[in-house]
Amino acid sequence: ALASVRRAGWFGRALVATVVGMPFLVAAYYGQGSFKEILEAGFTLATALILVGYQPELQRRRWIPLAFVAAGAVSVYSLQGLAWPGAFLAIWLIVRAAIGTWRGGVGEAWRELRAEIIPGAIGLAVLVVVLVPQIPRIEKFVSKGAGIGIAKNNLGNLVGPLPGWEAFGVWNNPDYLVPPLEPFSGGMWTAFVLALVVLGAVLAVRRGRWMLPLAAGASMLLWTYAADTQSPYVAAKALVIASPLLLLLAAVGLVEGRSRRTPWWQLVAPVLAVALVVRVVDSSWEALRFSRVGPTNHLIELRSLRPLLHKQPTLYLGNDDFIPWELAGARVTAAYYAGTPEVALRPEKGFAYGQPLDFDTVTSAALNSFTWVITTRDAAASEAPPGIQLVRLTPSYALWQRVGTVTPRKILNEGPNAAAILDCATPLGRAIVRAGGTAAIKPPASAVAVPPIAPGGSLTVNLPLGPGAWDLGTSYLSPLPLKVLAPGLRQTLPANLERPGPRWPIGRVRASRYGTIPVTFQVESHWLTPQSDVATPTVLLATRAGADQIVPVHAACGKPVDWYQH
Repeated sequence: ALASVRRAGWFGRALVATVVGMPFLVAAYYGQGSFKEILEAGFTLATALILVGYQPELQRRRWIPLAFVAAGAVSVYSLQGLAWPGAFLAIWLIVRAAIGTWRGGVGEAWRELRAEIIPGAIGLAVLVVVLVPQIPRIEKFVSKGAGIGIAKNNLGNLVGPLPGWEAFGVWNNPDYLVPPLEPFSGGMWTAFVLALVVLGAVLAVRRGRWMLPLAAGASMLLWTYAADTQSPYVAAKALVIASPLLLLLAAVGLVEGRSRRTPWWQLVAPVLAVALVVRVVDSSWEALRFSRVGPTNHLIELRSLRPLLHKQPTLYLGNDDFIPWELAGARVTAAYYAGTPEVALRPEKGFAYGQPLDFDTVTSAALNSFTWVITTRDAAASEAPPGIQLVRLTPSYALWQRVGTVTPRKILNEGPNAAAILDCATPLGRAIVRAGGTAAIKPPASAVAVPPIAPGGSLTVNLPLGPGAWDLGTSYLSPLPLKVLAPGLRQTLPANLERPGPRWPIGRVRASRYGTIPVTFQVESHWLTPQSDVATPTVLLATRAGADQIVPVHAACGKPVDWYQH
């Protein structure tokens, strides 16, 4: 965007670079890791500036830069990425022809357009050559209908359709998914930017840069078309792409709108410019603060296990959407990935989203198809079956290797727990006892609910325990580290933004008698931390230290049974 204000002073250049480079929607999408929309916005802006004339004089090679820009658009957005460069180029040709006809008739228009045939053919050839290596990728993308096969009523991660006013960069809610916090003030600021956009469009036309407002208008028309024909999730992307062009018009009007004949404008323009940059920066600043940055603690631990896995099949018993990238290079399969089971799950568990996974969640046949298994260090989880042995521990994970065939073992209807009480007074319980065999009794456990905690906040819960050693664990989500304090225990859990379900280890405490012990949770906070960064531990679970106790089935009546076999 700096190409459009080369003659401006340092303040004007800084203004343009700031408001065009990071308007609100760009900041919001950057914060959630949606990079292709931002890249497409850059290619779209570059196309408009090239057609305005901000590029070196290259004679017959003058369309080569546009060819590379169009190739970039295809690289990040597939063939749909050509919608913006294609629309801009069509508008440019039509207007050039119209201007030529107005100035000198049809002959003059034809001469102007004919001069672009050879440079255009060279640019098209460059585009084709550059895209040749990507043809298989593009063909695969198109054949799957990616990007256009989304149902019109599919909101994706949105709450509802995004209003077009968000593209003006002054949304007064850090969450772009929801309406403004103060509709009146938000509307006034949007009207302010809209007025600057209109002013910038008028000045651009006066200076012969008519393509700039036309490109901005075409971008909004493409968004309108997408809003009418596509899913709101898809239409929102078009709004992100249009935003930098709108802000460029608003900024250029202030930077280049001064004149010696209008001294009043020399006083008013800086004031308006400061107001624009402050409001846009404030909106983008809040969007970035609101964005959650994924912590790397679990990533580093998983990467430390990767050298042991080689290319052997590995099962991940967790709920992490990024596990294919965190263990890139390994043949890893998540038992439950992005809301869908990837291996056979046992019906007795009645697994549902948000529940922990352990060895009893998947079938023995599924376990036998993997060499390695990665679990969280969950003391409350079911014990590993025979044929699987522990190889390595990290602070959060356990790596297991299958060294033999895993034989089936039966479980009760445990639900989200690792064990269920064997009720021998029921027909099922009596049948299990009559069949004989052995059962694994899970050590006692104690649980207490933990409500959400605001950043910088502290909360103490009383955990009922009997005498002995107890391993504490929790299923939690937190954008910030979470400190846990208990008698004889001081632990800091790393920030965790994975999907809910897995239980993570805290540490071991000891109780000398029956009673309760206080356990305090503290959420870290910094000067940039927004109040939306709430930690949700959900539950604190204590499991008596020790392994399962193997007993005859009849001795397991009324006790928590991990598994049994006849």
